[in-house]
Amino acid sequence: MNPGRRPPIGQLGPDTNLAGRHEIYRLVIVMALLLLGVGWTAAQRYPIALDTDEGINLAKATLIADGYRLHRDIWSDQPGGFAYLLVGWRGVVGSSIEAARMLPLLLSATALLAIGWLVSQLTGPRSGTLTVLLILCTHRYIRLSTSVMIGLPALCVAIAALVPLVLVRRQTSFWLKLSLIAASGVLFGLALQIKLWVMALIPLVMVLCAISRPGLRRLGRVGLIA
Repeated sequence: MNPGRRPPIGQLGPDTNLAGRHEIYRLVIVMALLLLGVGWTAAQRYPIALDTDEGINLAKATLIADGYRLHRDIWSDQPGGFAYLLVGWRGVVGSSIEAARMLPLLLSATALLAIGWLVSQLTGPRSGTLTVLLILCTHRYIRLSTSVMIGLPALCVAIAALVPLVLVRRQTSFWLKLSLIAASGVLFGLALQIKLWVMALIPLVMVLCAISRPGLRRLGRVGLIA
């Protein structure tokens, strides 16, 4: 490789050794686990709903679980994706407020891992670690990660949808590429069912598709449509 040429997206430069890369990935995982620990402590410390939206989302999930239909028996100005996820989640882990807050917390930790991995693939592992650290230090991030509200979960699912688009570059099988693009479309569709404003990420999806190799551009368009 030409030393003056930047490595393609999805590949790291020759100066980045495998051991160092794994160390940084492990650090990102530790940060995500730290978020889980701190977030769980925060969720236990404030058993009463902190925000009106939390009470509304918990009430919608309870009514749906009791057999009422969203947008027919229950008024809502938002899509019902998160409400139905919350119903399923509470059916597995319990109906307490603390248990409900674990769902956005897990989604937030998953998004941290996805962001760390994505940035590492695009600009290098050190940048990925720094990005995750800056997000963890963001004002109110821990509180939003432990609140039963739909904004952050929608963004987390949309970020997870970007991972398959980057993985497509590494595959040689057409059907595997198509499966990854379909998975990205399903995840992004789920994010839209949680909150519609994640459509603001569509330009980023278009950029990821445009920077693909020429042979993958058509698949990228299919993924964007999906």
